[in-house]
Amino acid sequence: MVCNNPSKPIPQIYNEVVSAYRQNKGTAELVPMFDMLRSTLYRDRSTVLPKLPRSLDDLILPAIF
Repeated sequence: MVCNNPSKPIPQIYNEVVSAYRQNKGTAELVPMFDMLRSTLYRDRSTVLPKLPRSLDDLILPAIF
């Protein structure tokens, strides 16, 4: 889910997935709390997003601009 829309807030993605899971499986199933998955979800999203340049020298603009 994170990779499908990396600009969507991570907590919102978590809530949507948990809600869908609970509708299918019921509330008796144990679901990890967001705080337990936070770093994993943000790390997963960082693999999809491009790295930000550290300086202006790292910024590459095409000649058209």
